[in-house]
Amino acid sequence: MFRVGRLNDPANPYKYKEITDPERRQAYIDAGRKPVVREIDYKDDPVTLNDTFGFFQMSFVDAYEGSGISFTLEEAKIIVEGKRKRNIMASLPMDQVVRYQGMELRILCRMMDKLRQTTDSLGLDLPHWQGAGSISMAMANKHRAREFLSEYQGRQLFACSGVGSPLLRRRPY
Repeated sequence: MFRVGRLNDPANPYKYKEITDPERRQAYIDAGRKPVVREIDYKDDPVTLNDTFGFFQMSFVDAYEGSGISFTLEEAKIIVEGKRKRNIMASLPMDQVVRYQGMELRILCRMMDKLRQTTDSLGLDLPHWQGAGSISMAMANKHRAREFLSEYQGRQLFACSGVGSPLLRRRPY
């Protein structure tokens, strides 16, 4: 995920805010840092772009063929032809590249629309659009999974998964 937006002043992309929390401020000072946080100074609200590949966890062709979304023969032809030429994409005429990638993006939008309709119909509020983990997080939140984990189970899951499950990561152990 990343954000794209126009800056107020491209020569000075950040605005700095003083840290007011005394403990956090002192921690910055003790570390030899200025007690400020920086934020990108956008002119307008930025647009968030998400990498949605993680939702499908398979090749794009397998994902769109298995999506149950109908495609025209022309759309399928453009995708198959583009995939066949993928290794020489850089040497193709720009109009062919734009045609193929434009079609790929339109199909991806349809697949994501279907996914959004499905998650909405299930009453899932996804925290972000970056893969299957966001669906599991929404399901865990909806069904209050944290309430059903004993302290022991939480520690065990945290230890077994290295950095910890996203479900448990925010809990102090």
